[in-house]
Amino acid sequence: MIRNCSLVLFVLALSAAAPLRFVTLTVKDGGFEPKTLALPAGEKVRIVVANETSGPVEFESFSMHREQVVVAGAKITLFVGPLAPGTYDFFDDFHPGSKGIVAVSSAAR
Repeated sequence: MIRNCSLVLFVLALSAAAPLRFVTLTVKDGGFEPKTLALPAGEKVRIVVANETSGPVEFESFSMHREQVVVAGAKITLFVGPLAPGTYDFFDDFHPGSKGIVAVSSAAR
């Protein structure tokens, strides 16, 4: 019984220590860069949104249930996932022409 508990604790510790995938999304005067983020299915991902404009921007996604304002010159961190394969739109509510897509697939490793 003690061996089984030790094994379970060991496996949990390894999974908790697994590196969290992260990507950076930069907002410039031309909009989001890159416009498409390729993410793996079934993993939690940290997205760092860096605002390099002179005013506030907003990362908003109805399909990922995220909405956060980023002041000029600042960075914010969003956690998404695990996501199912598919596409998820995001946009800047302050600048309607600034849009992007998160493309999630099992092949995006």
